[in-house]
Amino acid sequence: MLFGDLNRFKEVNDTYGHQVGDQLLIALAQRMQQVIRADDVLARLGGDEFVLLCTELDHPDEALRIAERLRQVVGRAWTADTNGNPIEIHPDPSIGIAFSEHGLESPDQLLHDADLAMYEAKGRPDRQIVVHDSAISSQLNWRNAIRQCLQAALKSQRLTMHFQPWVSLEHAEVLGYEALVRL
Repeated sequence: MLFGDLNRFKEVNDTYGHQVGDQLLIALAQRMQQVIRADDVLARLGGDEFVLLCTELDHPDEALRIAERLRQVVGRAWTADTNGNPIEIHPDPSIGIAFSEHGLESPDQLLHDADLAMYEAKGRPDRQIVVHDSAISSQLNWRNAIRQCLQAALKSQRLTMHFQPWVSLEHAEVLGYEALVRL
């Protein structure tokens, strides 16, 4: 399963209007349909999120090749005509991939894993394609555990604020303060 998202799509809607955003989504869906295999299923989840279900892949590298084709075709410039003024938009997709090698994963789990991989791709400078692995899930679990600990500490008022001065050694004066929170 491939999970794709357009980076900065909200900016298109905010800058040029939802009509241009909708036209862009339609054009990109048509482009994607041209490069997927006949048995693949392409769906729009909502907003700027697309999912591609690929069955019977001979090798995981085949999913990467499909994702790269999608990335190339979606990433080509697109021109909208708004009131006689052509606007060139450069879509920038991020794609996450999740595999089910033995068919044990549920569709919901595959979608979840592909979504996590897509968000990992969005967080990288190259914003390209990421394949889900256990490290991505472990990192998410770690962030959730930290968030839960911080929420519990806030609720029980166990966090204390400390201020540390920033001092100019040259002029021996306090320039400001750094706020530190300790448990």
